[in-house]
Amino acid sequence: MRFFETQKIEDCITCIKSVKTGEFMYLFEGTEKAILLDTGLGFGNIKEYVQGLTRLPYDVILSHGHHDHIGGSFLYESAYINPKDIPVFKEYGDMKMRSRSLKYMADEHNLSKNDFVPTREIELLPINHGDLFELGGLTIEVIEAPGHTPGTLCFLLREKRILFSGDACNNCSYLFMRESLPIQEYQKTVRMLLDRGEEYDRVLLSHWRSEVPKSIIQDVYDCCTDIMEGNADDEPYGFMDIEAYVAKKRDHKGERVDGKIGNVIYRKDNIFSRR
Repeated sequence: MRFFETQKIEDCITCIKSVKTGEFMYLFEGTEKAILLDTGLGFGNIKEYVQGLTRLPYDVILSHGHHDHIGGSFLYESAYINPKDIPVFKEYGDMKMRSRSLKYMADEHNLSKNDFVPTREIELLPINHGDLFELGGLTIEVIEAPGHTPGTLCFLLREKRILFSGDACNNCSYLFMRESLPIQEYQKTVRMLLDRGEEYDRVLLSHWRSEVPKSIIQDVYDCCTDIMEGNADDEPYGFMDIEAYVAKKRDHKGERVDGKIGNVIYRKDNIFSRR
């Protein structure tokens, strides 16, 4: 069974897509080292697959601790993560929590339990805002971007002028999770990404599409403003037992009807800061 497929973004950037479950991972390669950014939900052997893509030594970095980004990390001895997201990693990495995804995805995509990477203890290495990874001709800067989770990270590929925003700011930014920050706090993160807009021309995501225009950042910022001012469309969105709302109306494909890209899904009890 084929679990992964690739798409070249640049000679040094490979997008790896989980064929069955749809999430994106990225392999960044310099002349001396490489980085695997995120490891997917955990169906298939991402470690074996990446070994077929590069001969360079590489580190594994996790953009945040949710189950659809950390699943393959249990194939490795260690992975980098923002310390603020270690509690998220431990919660979503617990096999009882992961088994929910296992059952749902297995039923929907005809997958077997044997295709799933089991949880085990690995070393979690700290990675923080401002850290640099020098790969040889390619510099990756770590940008802390709290909101989706407390320790969510973005990454700036300096020489390529590309921002990986991942789940931090995307076409359907999830701010309704229990661990998500209030919209008011999250907008400060988006403002920071906007303020650094002269440093990047393109944006990479973890879901939906691998690459989108940088205007997505402004779209999400404006969504936050509309939510706080009571001007959101508030399309109901149910997720398990959580009552949430989509800021801007979407069509049957999940895309904004007004033609813009960025959107936010949020809870009405998590709009304004509590401090």
